[in-house]
Amino acid sequence: MGVDNTKPDIRELLNIVISDVSGRITEYCEHPGRDFTRTRKLPADILMHLMLNMAGNSLNKEIYDHFPDKKQRMSASAYEQQREKLKPDAFKAMLSVLNNSFTDAKTMNGLRVYGIDGSDFCTPLNKDSKWYIPNHYIRKDGQEAKGTCLLHGNFLYDLLNKQYMDVNETRDEREGAVGLIDGISDTGHSLVIMDRGYSGFNMIEHCNRYGGYYVIRHPLTNTIKEISELPDESCDKYIEVKVSTNSQQWCDIYGYRKLGVRKNKKISKLYSDNTKATQWDFEVKCIVKFRVVKFKINDPDTGKQVWEVLVTNLPRDKFDLKTMKRIYWLRWNIETSFKELKYALGAINFHSKKDKFILQELYAHLIMFNATARVAAHIPVEYSEKGYTYAVDFKMVVYIFRKYFRPFSKDPPEDMYADMKQYRHMLKDGKHNIRLLKPKSAVYFTYRVA
Repeated sequence: MGVDNTKPDIRELLNIVISDVSGRITEYCEHPGRDFTRTRKLPADILMHLMLNMAGNSLNKEIYDHFPDKKQRMSASAYEQQREKLKPDAFKAMLSVLNNSFTDAKTMNGLRVYGIDGSDFCTPLNKDSKWYIPNHYIRKDGQEAKGTCLLHGNFLYDLLNKQYMDVNETRDEREGAVGLIDGISDTGHSLVIMDRGYSGFNMIEHCNRYGGYYVIRHPLTNTIKEISELPDESCDKYIEVKVSTNSQQWCDIYGYRKLGVRKNKKISKLYSDNTKATQWDFEVKCIVKFRVVKFKINDPDTGKQVWEVLVTNLPRDKFDLKTMKRIYWLRWNIETSFKELKYALGAINFHSKKDKFILQELYAHLIMFNATARVAAHIPVEYSEKGYTYAVDFKMVVYIFRKYFRPFSKDPPEDMYADMKQYRHMLKDGKHNIRLLKPKSAVYFTYRVA
């Protein structure tokens, strides 16, 4: 698909993406040859356009805002019937087409820098959902307490360009990360950054073999012996560990590290839930090689100086200790993106209980996040006479872009950018706020704003 990347009219680009996928709608409907064949108010392209532009309001209000002409408007029931015909793969394909159209990506030393992390989305309660988690607490009246539905998404995020590249819903974060890494196309020019929860021999070896570069934040305790024994000083060294799934006796004789892998999956249920098993997807014996970088940083959660360890395969001559610290801080961009995805795009306000519909909306929010981030990238950062830096307000970029993306809007993109430039906020670098974790629930349908 040919797209002029220098043209700042992202609305037109999204319309091209919608046309591309809707032109192949038989690949993405539940009943090919039957679905989307009759003339209706909501053909596939208009349906996808509507779903992309949905925010956090009630379903009736979303439809009303999108179709001001009551002759074009349909009921919420008609909308639900049409989206039932559509697979979530349609929006996954749109995300892929949109990402492939961006060819002017920023890089670091010629590498696309990706972050991998997971985030939870509270969805409306549905006991038939595959994400339903029962609550076994028994109330005083003898009834079981209400459970919850929690969708766990694993995301591949372009840290320099603010673009979501891929997502899967595997609850096992390490398994999900392996799937995301395997899906990277240009592996030779990519760098993947992951947090502490992903580290381990299996993940390190997967990263060693995928063809690109990686940086994994590694814990200092309850970890690989060679890393925990590092002195409390800045260091940069290469480590090799011989690992095997053979018996402990064999490993002691030949000098290998025993991996506690359960070879017989049939008896796994006989183990206690407290018994931890190691995942290993490779040959019986292997030499795992990696580079370890240790340095001191200021912990944003506590404000104290702490040691950090990074496991990587980046060459030392091109990525020294100072560069590794910069790469470490890049990882936080994906945490910021989750906040914007949920509370600026509205990815906490789903319009259905069905798993399929929730996945449709999640992909739609990712597409709109990428589009609005691309729009925001065209608005330059400004500097005041006093030296303060001002950037565009991302929430207002989302709101204004949705307004201009509605089908009845004929205003030129220059007007859209002019509106967005009016909303800026000062960037305050170096802030260290303690993150407060609070339990949250889904925003239910009856509690949406007018």
